[in-house]
Amino acid sequence: RGGAERRAVGGGAMGAADKLLERFTPWYGALEVAPPKAREEEQSRALEAFIDEAAPLEQGEAQAKRQRLLVELQDMLNKWVMRKLEEKHAMFQGDVETEVAGKLFVSGSYRLGVNTRGTDIDSICTIPIPLTRDEFFSEEDGMVALLRKRPEVTYVNAVTGARVPIIEVVWDEIELDVLCAIVQRGLVPQTPEELLDDKILIGMDEASQITLNGPRVTELMALLVPNMKTFKLALRCVRHWAKQRGLYSNKIGFLGGVNWALLVAFVCQLFPSAAPSTLLRQFFYLYKSWKWPTEIRLCHPYEVEGMDARQWEAGRTQGEVCPIITPAYPCMNSSYTVSKYTLRIMLNEFSRGFERCKGAENEKSVSADNWGPLFKSHEFFLQYATYIVIKATCPEEDMLNRWSGWVEARIRRLLDELDRFSMNEIYPYPKRLAHDGVLVPADKVLDAGLDDGDEDSKEDGSDADAAANKDGSEHQGKELGDGAATAKKKRFGCYWYVGIKPHPINSVRQGSTIDMSSAVASWCATIKSWPERVDGMEVAVALTKWKDLPDDPDLFPEGRAAAKARHKWWVQRTKAENARVRQQVQGSIMVDEAAVAAEKAAVEAAGKEASSNADASASPDKIAVKKEEQLEESEDEARASAVKDEVESDGEAVDKGEDAQNNIERMQQVLHKRAREEKEVTEASEKVRNVSTNFHELPRVPGIDTNRPVKLHISSGKA
Repeated sequence: RGGAERRAVGGGAMGAADKLLERFTPWYGALEVAPPKAREEEQSRALEAFIDEAAPLEQGEAQAKRQRLLVELQDMLNKWVMRKLEEKHAMFQGDVETEVAGKLFVSGSYRLGVNTRGTDIDSICTIPIPLTRDEFFSEEDGMVALLRKRPEVTYVNAVTGARVPIIEVVWDEIELDVLCAIVQRGLVPQTPEELLDDKILIGMDEASQITLNGPRVTELMALLVPNMKTFKLALRCVRHWAKQRGLYSNKIGFLGGVNWALLVAFVCQLFPSAAPSTLLRQFFYLYKSWKWPTEIRLCHPYEVEGMDARQWEAGRTQGEVCPIITPAYPCMNSSYTVSKYTLRIMLNEFSRGFERCKGAENEKSVSADNWGPLFKSHEFFLQYATYIVIKATCPEEDMLNRWSGWVEARIRRLLDELDRFSMNEIYPYPKRLAHDGVLVPADKVLDAGLDDGDEDSKEDGSDADAAANKDGSEHQGKELGDGAATAKKKRFGCYWYVGIKPHPINSVRQGSTIDMSSAVASWCATIKSWPERVDGMEVAVALTKWKDLPDDPDLFPEGRAAAKARHKWWVQRTKAENARVRQQVQGSIMVDEAAVAAEKAAVEAAGKEASSNADASASPDKIAVKKEEQLEESEDEARASAVKDEVESDGEAVDKGEDAQNNIERMQQVLHKRAREEKEVTEASEKVRNVSTNFHELPRVPGIDTNRPVKLHISSGKA
């Protein structure tokens, strides 16, 4: 198709977009359409003033620098595609003067206009057939080679073994993620509207489909939100809040940029006329109350004639606890990495965010300072007694980024392994740390776990003394896996931290220690199975106490000494929470003291046999309890109150010589029973509350028949 033909059919471009948007029916209808009140607008101006200072948008020369970079990258891509087409004796099917052979699209925060200083640019290069991905990533004559030759480019890392290959680039101090999508046409899409044409996906490989899903989703969000200005301000606030609270990382198990943008866009659909400050409050209230794993959708799913792409369906994949579905075809779950532990952390943060928003709005005087508490930095390195520290090392510095990227993407698998050990909380810190020039006490153990490629090193970690105390305070520095000789030569490395809190009841069944060595050794072996791994790429895991964390400004901005008092506050709070849980369970299995005394007298009168045989005449409602050994909470915590056993309802008495294990199991049974009962009560109260809030029974908008393919008739002359 030549340029003249394209112009002939294309009054077509915007008409095609309008046609496409007809199918994007909202999943839910608006909850409130009333215009904002004067005070809400005033609160929004104060919120904007705060975020402009705390997380300013990149503007002026910095923004112009990014624009010049993208223009140069576009020119480089177009010239490379034209040259490769000539080499293959293939004709360019567009207009040389007005169209390009290879088109660059951007997605993410830069496309939405919410990028701050230091954020990267997600850039997608679309190339036509007959070009291939191998040619694009070629180190000899591809885009990778061209990027390496540019003097402005200081770093190029081609990750070709990933599901979606990517080139990581640092160009004039700006980070770029360069991806490639191969369009099965002679002419690539030239505009965002053409990019939304689902027909361009026909015949496309999976990697290209996933690559194009990024800009397609971004373009759709920009079209589907009712008010782009309020959406951008609310999104800026949510992004800054998520980063401050340690929740911004899709790879590690929380949410990334596209996830947060979809959540904000959904709230904007429900409250199309709300002021940004109101949207922010409703954001936190909605998601703290949402019935996960009910999915979040912006629009109804649909099918496309001529395509049979696999789309997300509720219940198809187990373990999805927080599905956030992309609107573009084929719809996907963008948050499949979220675990039950990271979801619980986010729910707590949603509740906290809602309370802080109410506090800011309830202040008598409207001020930007009122919003400060909402965005207070998270105290990850203060609130845990024990941390798991992961260290990845390489013999050469230029290897580290690739190796650390591989390790980081699989940390969530380690968290899945830890799920077997009755943890109450597992919190992975979303940033990797370098600890440059800082003494790391755990290195003594971690470096002993790096085998430096020695084939005779112990791979199974069987000699590792990997035991975590039930309160996470003992066995600090014990190697968890990959025991081996200490490396002698210089290594380049980075670190990740995971905060852990064992369950105050369930973890007691593990005994005084929780042995995680086999799980960690298995994970380390999986990490080392990477096909691109070379000798010297190592990983090690260890436990460390809070007092042995490195005194690094990245961990303690004001120093460890200043953080000690706050850490003690967190320790006391954790102890109080554990004691409260145990008291609640204990209270569930205790009965009125007078009834206990009467029952004990009846049992003693029945004789010694009552301790082992059921008394046929005993009432099933009678319960006998006895005191057992007190449960130890931690090395610093006082003994818990005495725990009492309960006779089964059929009248079987508890043997006074029974060990504490049965008592613990009984406590767990009661705990689970209470959880079920509380869930039923909560669901009943939610139904009553939803009459006014209408959040979980949102008004559904009738959509298209998802079982019937939608036929597209965009333009008679269009491919």
